[in-house]
Amino acid sequence: MKKNFVFIMLVVSLVFGVVGVYGQDFAARLAFTSGKMMYDEKDYKEAVKLLTKAIESTPDYFDAYFLRGMSYMYLLDYDKAIADFNQALRIRPNQPTVKEALESARQKKQGSAPTSQPAAPPASSLDFEMKGTVLVRYKGKAANVIIPSGVTAIEEKAFANNGLTSVTIPSSVISIGWQAFSGCYNLTSITIPSSVTSIDVEAFGYCNKLTSITVVAQNNAFSSIDGVLFNKNRTVLIQYPEGKKGSNYTIPSSVTTIGVCAFIYYPITSITIPSSVTTIEDGAFSWSSLTSVTIPSSVTSIGRIAFFECDSLKSVTLSRKTKIGDNAFPEYTKISYSD
Repeated sequence: MKKNFVFIMLVVSLVFGVVGVYGQDFAARLAFTSGKMMYDEKDYKEAVKLLTKAIESTPDYFDAYFLRGMSYMYLLDYDKAIADFNQALRIRPNQPTVKEALESARQKKQGSAPTSQPAAPPASSLDFEMKGTVLVRYKGKAANVIIPSGVTAIEEKAFANNGLTSVTIPSSVISIGWQAFSGCYNLTSITIPSSVTSIDVEAFGYCNKLTSITVVAQNNAFSSIDGVLFNKNRTVLIQYPEGKKGSNYTIPSSVTTIGVCAFIYYPITSITIPSSVTTIEDGAFSWSSLTSVTIPSSVTSIGRIAFFECDSLKSVTLSRKTKIGDNAFPEYTKISYSD
């Protein structure tokens, strides 16, 4: 469990500390990610504190207002929940999920149970907010979503925190934005068509039931092995699905770079890093369950917060020549050197 006082104080202090170094947006994202973790662990009071930090850093943070509103709902503070849902709708109007949550909060405040909702209808063209051929936002509630043919780009957070169970990406799509499917908690698998040439960081992050990311063989930019996402030449490991079973993983010997947030939140306890790897990027193993790790001398750089908040990480072995980014390891982790 990560909801102890030391953790909270570390994150809160880090939020303020990183603003000057990494920028306000990075600080807000870090606070939101931490707040979401507290929310998932049902520690709603701590979630409110961290989400408030995210909002203070970025006042128009839609997701932070919505999640803080949901936290207030569980804390039975309906007035504050209503205020947050209203603010979320001011930032991003016509969001069905937020409107339902707002109505539920109002009814609970009045002492009556919310009316039951009908089964989600199939996705329709009205559910897709478009800007030309760019899918900006999916506004529907269908379980199985087929993205319209002709869409060339899926914008950042277009499907974020949606309850869909499956999605079909057409062969017209070229790019998938940052956190495009982040938090799709019922999504179990996804297939990347041959047309996709760009997938941004955390496109499928925080999908705790996602067991497989499959890339069709004809794709010239990406590939997959056993449901793990790589670039075409398999030199960059992009994402290990959060819901994939198994506590141990051996990185293929073709890999030279472990990508940004590639293993974030994943419950692996053991990782084998081959001597082909030269770079471990920012946040690569943050919040994972690793207990120890040996980093080969081939690794020349480890990014900032690469192993941040790995509570079980007791020991790390690496070369003295390896360049280590800020807050790469927990303070209490024992560092040993191989040279």
